[in-house]
Amino acid sequence: MLQEINMDIPRKEITIREILKGMPEEAKDDERLLGWDKKLEVRPSYQREYLHDNNLNFKRDLIHSIYNNRPIGVIYFAQRSETEFELLDGQQRIITIWKFHCGEFHFLDKDNNKTKWNHLEDEGEDEKFLDYRLQVYICKGTEKEKMQWFRTINTGSEKLSDQELRNAISNSAWVNDAKKYFTKRNNPKGSGRGKSGKELCDIWLDGSRERQGHLEQILKWKTYKTRKNKTDLDPISTYMIDQREKPNASDLWEYFLTVTNWASNLFPSEGKTIKKDHQKPLKKNNWGEIYDKYRKSYKGDPELTERRARELLDDDTVDKESGIYEFILSDETDYSFIRNRNFSERVKKAVWKKQKKICPLCGNEIVFSDAHADHIIPFSKGGPTTQDNCQVTHAKCNQQKGAK
Repeated sequence: MLQEINMDIPRKEITIREILKGMPEEAKDDERLLGWDKKLEVRPSYQREYLHDNNLNFKRDLIHSIYNNRPIGVIYFAQRSETEFELLDGQQRIITIWKFHCGEFHFLDKDNNKTKWNHLEDEGEDEKFLDYRLQVYICKGTEKEKMQWFRTINTGSEKLSDQELRNAISNSAWVNDAKKYFTKRNNPKGSGRGKSGKELCDIWLDGSRERQGHLEQILKWKTYKTRKNKTDLDPISTYMIDQREKPNASDLWEYFLTVTNWASNLFPSEGKTIKKDHQKPLKKNNWGEIYDKYRKSYKGDPELTERRARELLDDDTVDKESGIYEFILSDETDYSFIRNRNFSERVKKAVWKKQKKICPLCGNEIVFSDAHADHIIPFSKGGPTTQDNCQVTHAKCNQQKGAK
């Protein structure tokens, strides 16, 4: 059954001229942004980052629609008080309009002429742009109702990520500060290792920074125990709620630095400059869990550790590159970190036919439904899961053989 949201939502027309009043003349990211004569918070903490810096089509189509007086979609404000509002939905459009007005970008029209705010050639185009009326609905209700409505209206084409929804629902000073470290383009804190905070995050964390991918991954590191124990449907949300009373997220940043500093000491070049084809395996690991498992037990030489990682990354028999690091830290005893244990049905059938359907262990014929794909060199001793290392036996014969 659909949940009813009882909010008062009056409609209002507001011109672009009115929205831009009070907004700075120079477009800067990561700063508080007020519009509508300082009454409108354009970047509320729960909103996603600006996504369209490199999306020329979105910017061109939006500005063309305004110049041709076409609708650009309804925009929603949330009312805080009689004179204070925040942008509930429409941030991407408002910021694009503002950036165009600041002269930050241009595009070519159908005649290959540059379209830029301060280069407009046709008389009256600037007034036409400023007089365009935005269709705005102003939502009045409780914080809970506002968040419910925010979630409802963001189920369209630009769907919110899971972490963006968590940020909205768990909105707090702690969340805002965490976003400065793990979401903003310019991390205010350096890493202390010759790299900016953002550069360090780009090395160790997967996903889109602007879409909260880095923040989500560090929270997965932090909450992996709860998630493994299945004691909570969403341990990240629970953790964020538990942090709501904290004034900042500096402890989360220090945790990130502690874990990555340990990992960088074992794999020195991974924390510096690594090949593009080696970056993805590094990011796919839960380094928080790896840190807890091996920080006390592993005493390997970093020079040897790093060299071994390079060898394995270039090894064609490695099926799971992301598992290379933990394979090394486990003293290379658990091959399941880097190799798939089970042969595919295709390989199994090909070997069965090549053996003329005869079991190599007992010499009798095998019915395929009773066939078992077995490692010639045992998997536990490093045998690869490849066709050359496969033999097809009776299931019973294989059980009796063991890993001899």
